[in-house]
Amino acid sequence: MNPTATGKMKRIKVIHIITRLDRGGVTEDTLLTVKGLNRKRYGVKIITGSFTGTEIEVTLIPEMKRVINPFLDILTLFKLYCNIKRERPVIVHTHTSKAGFLGRWAAKLAGVPIIIHTPHGHIFYGYFPFLVTKFFILLEKFTGFITDYIITLTERGKEEYVRYRIGPPAKFIPIYSGIEKRKFAPPPTSPLSSLTSYPLPWGRGREGEGRKWGRLNREEKKELGIPSEVKIVGTIGRLEPVKGHSYFLKAAKLIIADLRFQETRFLLAGSGSLRKKLEREAISLGIKENVLFLGWREDIVEILDILDIFVLPSLNEGMARVILEAMLMAKPVVASNVGGIPDIVEDEKTGLLVPPGDFKGLSEAIIKLLKEPEQAREMGRRGKEKAEKEEFTADGMVKKIEKLYERAINEKRVG
Repeated sequence: MNPTATGKMKRIKVIHIITRLDRGGVTEDTLLTVKGLNRKRYGVKIITGSFTGTEIEVTLIPEMKRVINPFLDILTLFKLYCNIKRERPVIVHTHTSKAGFLGRWAAKLAGVPIIIHTPHGHIFYGYFPFLVTKFFILLEKFTGFITDYIITLTERGKEEYVRYRIGPPAKFIPIYSGIEKRKFAPPPTSPLSSLTSYPLPWGRGREGEGRKWGRLNREEKKELGIPSEVKIVGTIGRLEPVKGHSYFLKAAKLIIADLRFQETRFLLAGSGSLRKKLEREAISLGIKENVLFLGWREDIVEILDILDIFVLPSLNEGMARVILEAMLMAKPVVASNVGGIPDIVEDEKTGLLVPPGDFKGLSEAIIKLLKEPEQAREMGRRGKEKAEKEEFTADGMVKKIEKLYERAINEKRVG
């Protein structure tokens, strides 16, 4: 049934619940979904524990935080229940672990007909000690019973949830994180070799200012103190243990030890609890002069633009939308063979995959692409072709989520 084909169908109220709306892929996924849903069919609200710089109206429950605090968590559960009971939505759609657990149970207690959860990855390995992980898996299994559908970011993510017996296969629906392609590539009328300007959505300039594409970004390199001829290998993400940045630094040391690549620079864009520790590690490894810690950057497009190789050494990833962003910029990718990454990076075709935690293998893969620039460029070209498919776009993601909503509405005979 097409809800837009008739004016007789009532508007469906949907509440999205997310622990925090901050910088990062989870927030962007959620906001793209909320903004993209058909407003003639869906009335959408967001409940969150904190937010920064969003134009979307939100309901704030400041007690909802990532850290476990029994008192605050019970208070959050009560406030979520009161908000949901007052709004009376047909669908509650939760995001991430904490909001997913509390939000789903609040929705169940409030009598919500349809409960959908997007974990944006999982915590089955790479995050917590063994016993803590087992406890969280048990909670996820328990909460799975009251969940109508769980959206995984990849087919491999679905397989992992089924393998950990969180629920039957039919409960899991793979939907890729969607990317706004226009942010990462010039318009079709402007080939990469041209100097045509077009509005830059992120960056140091004001909205509507243009930038030059298809040339070595000498100004960007100069600003970072990097000679124009020097190769740059970079990674983007939170500086947290699960992201594997320590292995990136150890790989950098092995690469720099090769005289052919001793001038190579290694960029880490992102903030997090490990920054000071990683800076000390770069010093102890003797590679301080080759490593740049950029902190959190708004100009991700510009950072990706100056990279020769993008690296993601994570120990666990749901999908890693930043890989898609790098691929849209035609960058060859070296990444861990973990989580949903192999669904995005095709080994030896759009990039190279290495075992998680294997810094020697990571260095060998990066050196291979540095030694073979033609192969690296071809991988970048193929990656760009793949990332431009509709299934990886924001519109494609929203269409699939709407299709799932309608499926659940028909099954429950509501709306």
